[in-house]
Amino acid sequence: MTLILFEVSLQVLGLGVTFFTNRDNETAITQTAGKKIFKILVLGESTSYGMLLKNRLQDAYPYQVAKFLKDKRRDIDFQVINLSYPGQTSYSIANTLERNLKKYKPNLVICHFGVNDSDPVLNPFLQLKFYHLSIPTFIKKIKTFKLITLSYLYFKNRKNISQGLEGQFIFENRALNNGQHDFSYVEESKKTYHQILSTIKSQNIPYLMLSYFHTYENIFTLLASVQKENNAHYVNLKLKDREKLQDLYAEDLWHPSIKGHTHIARKIIQLLKENTPYFFKALQDKKLE
Repeated sequence: MTLILFEVSLQVLGLGVTFFTNRDNETAITQTAGKKIFKILVLGESTSYGMLLKNRLQDAYPYQVAKFLKDKRRDIDFQVINLSYPGQTSYSIANTLERNLKKYKPNLVICHFGVNDSDPVLNPFLQLKFYHLSIPTFIKKIKTFKLITLSYLYFKNRKNISQGLEGQFIFENRALNNGQHDFSYVEESKKTYHQILSTIKSQNIPYLMLSYFHTYENIFTLLASVQKENNAHYVNLKLKDREKLQDLYAEDLWHPSIKGHTHIARKIIQLLKENTPYFFKALQDKKLE
């Protein structure tokens, strides 16, 4: 009985987090008199969420992009619907995508995810590898099971964990050596990514994909493969000389700083400018100027 009550409490807590995330987006979607609304839906994880930024609703790259567009087209109300949150995977995005597309009816979708699929706590496919067991799907959805898994990983890796701004946990010195990781998840993630893009395309919604400043090479390969097979518009953010561009990173040397988010926003804006008729077909004149 105690375990049941504990699980119910975790499920209610999860619903609360979802409620407050949706509330932020509902607050953002307001009708401006005399202006046509252009909705930008962002599907991402901690980077797109704006983790470690003091004012993420202003400084995270989705909002910087929207500000640039508003300055260019003052007759259009560009609104950001940011469904990103720390720890999100392609699986969680796929599970709610159809419902979110129907609910928000976006004019543009930004896809920025993939790296969290390599985390055995977050990725249901890797959880099988983590315990070396065949775990039924309904078990993997139990939050108590996830909490136990996360707790195990925390104590196992606690020497590499510090506390960042506003209490976030930061995993330091993340090894990028492929030999230290099990990347059997890649093919499963690829299928899910294709599923997500197919759903977006089936509704004739313009979209673009983003990569990362740095991550596991398998992630870069995965994203490039999905992009090529879907002929998708793609912003490659991979930094060639990371050491000379430290100011693009926050203190955890993983998430972008404000300057890093500005860098991402400029890359996106450049792509939007180069492909205006495609991205802004919802606008009658299809122009930014």
